[in-house]
Amino acid sequence: MIEHVLHTQDEVKISPGDVVILYTDGLTESTDGQGEMFGEERLERVARQGMGGSAEELLRTILREAESFCGRTTYDDDVTLVILKAL
Repeated sequence: MIEHVLHTQDEVKISPGDVVILYTDGLTESTDGQGEMFGEERLERVARQGMGGSAEELLRTILREAESFCGRTTYDDDVTLVILKAL
């Protein structure tokens, strides 16, 4: 898709209880009324707090927190969020 970009491949062992969160920058770069971004640190904090539930519950928790932070349910950029939880 993009020329001259180096792509690498690696393997990671995922154990029961591990969570993988895939997201686009539309989530972390969402801003509140003062221009502060939701950010990766906030995403990590919310994710750690919500890891006890299912993948779907975690996804809903993150989106609800982002919407609350931004003060709206729409985003300036596209948002993709995928949660994988090993059982």
